[in-house]
Amino acid sequence: MSYSDFKFPDVLEQLQLEFHEEVIFSAPSAVKLDPAFVSQLQFGVDTALGVNNEKSRSEFIIAPLLLHLLAKTERGFGLFSGYELQVDASRGLHGVCDYLLSRTPSQVLLKSPLLAIVEVKNDNVKQGYAQCIATMKAAAIFNEKAKANPAAVFGIVTTGLEWRFLRLIENTVTLHPKEFIVTNDLELIAGILLSIVVPSKGIS
Repeated sequence: MSYSDFKFPDVLEQLQLEFHEEVIFSAPSAVKLDPAFVSQLQFGVDTALGVNNEKSRSEFIIAPLLLHLLAKTERGFGLFSGYELQVDASRGLHGVCDYLLSRTPSQVLLKSPLLAIVEVKNDNVKQGYAQCIATMKAAAIFNEKAKANPAAVFGIVTTGLEWRFLRLIENTVTLHPKEFIVTNDLELIAGILLSIVVPSKGIS
């Protein structure tokens, strides 16, 4: 069993977690993005939706956005793609993660604290909740073992077009009720991502 084998809502009982749907980001701040990048990303959206699989959505939408934010912060956080996070195989907390974001900007070695997990799904965001929640729990354990505990670990489940944000604090998972659409809410999505990975934005 690995992260991808968990099902929603069974994952909550299996990992002894509570689940709530509440506002996490009460007043998210949009981040102004370069018009040339926005235009380029829109081209990526059109291309990815034409191909319509997880790999194209990851390569043409999600990776460019994360890389743009990494450059915007001058490598202010760590970004790992396709990283194998092994925490506790006996509980199914192991496997390959689509993207991991860490507060430590090292790109050579994954270090704590882990701040966010990004799961890419082809066309159904809800299918990604279980895998994302399991990986968030693993990240929290990873942080605890390293004695570097941020107040929360965040999860993002996205098709590239739709983005949903989750938060894990202790044993409580919270799902932000609003679904963000990249073609309408790109600068809000960027603002929320930066508020998670950059301490100056106020997320501990």
